[in-house]
Amino acid sequence: MGAKAPAYAQGDLLTQAFARLPSFAPLPSCSRFPAGLSLSVEVTLTNAPPVSATREIETDLTGGIDKMAKLTKAQSKAHFQAEEILKKDVLSEEDKEFVFANWHEGAEFENGSTGAFFTPEGLAWDFTFDVSGHKIIDLCAGIGMLAYATYHRLMHRNGKAPEITCIERNPRYVEVGKKLLPEATWICADVFDWQELNLGKFDRAISNPPFGKVKRFGRTGPSYKGALFELHVMDIASELANEGTFIIPQNSASFKYSGVQCHSRDKKGAGVEFQNTTGFYMSEGCGIDTSCYRDMWKGVNPLCEIVTIDYAQARQQREAQEFPLFALAA
Repeated sequence: MGAKAPAYAQGDLLTQAFARLPSFAPLPSCSRFPAGLSLSVEVTLTNAPPVSATREIETDLTGGIDKMAKLTKAQSKAHFQAEEILKKDVLSEEDKEFVFANWHEGAEFENGSTGAFFTPEGLAWDFTFDVSGHKIIDLCAGIGMLAYATYHRLMHRNGKAPEITCIERNPRYVEVGKKLLPEATWICADVFDWQELNLGKFDRAISNPPFGKVKRFGRTGPSYKGALFELHVMDIASELANEGTFIIPQNSASFKYSGVQCHSRDKKGAGVEFQNTTGFYMSEGCGIDTSCYRDMWKGVNPLCEIVTIDYAQARQQREAQEFPLFALAA
């Protein structure tokens, strides 16, 4: 296909040409492309020779074209197989394991800018050693890897099914998650709408939230006002649950446990500032070195920590400081 584009004085002609192609206007919302689809395009630029190239594209929620993760042929094939499995009315446990391992979060969406990177399966199961309770809420749940592992771990440990609520703002992720963990209550919503959702109280919040300075459009947690998305989620969790367990970057924690010879507590940094601001002390829980899972993430290899917080204890300490006489009487 061909298209005319304005002349450019400088810059990458091909990159700019792709950005200006009128034939690449948003497609009908029903249009979908398989992951890894490539289009060969010839572009004619004013005052420049014809340029040809192949670009890998995928569609976003509206069917338009976006800058997605570049999947290998093997990843594209596996993702397509996972999509075929998801067409079944009911999935077997083997089906679910395949989908969790191979349905790629960046195949249909721009997951890099939104910080959506799904938890590796092995890390999710290790994570559950630091999860207890009956009523659980998973914030920024993705397709439900953490919730799935938590559901089965608590079912085995307690002899009864836990009540799990999953909050996820991407409708497609929610659609997939409902197939993988139909036992959970799935809510398609932004975690920053927690007050409007009237979610109630939970024994524990769990989350592998987006990392770093992800766009929040000015919205914040109740106490934390910094730049890191994951710390806002942890702050919001304090209003919903008595305890919390989270996967966050090591640089956002207040300690170093993973990938180091000796465990240490930080004296400064984002995690320490969060603790000082909110009063929520970060613990390493049972102590899991997550560094062995760095190469199992899709598209990234973050060094993370599993962080636990006792929100109920923090609230009691805060109340004792604010009302010391009532604390003594109790």
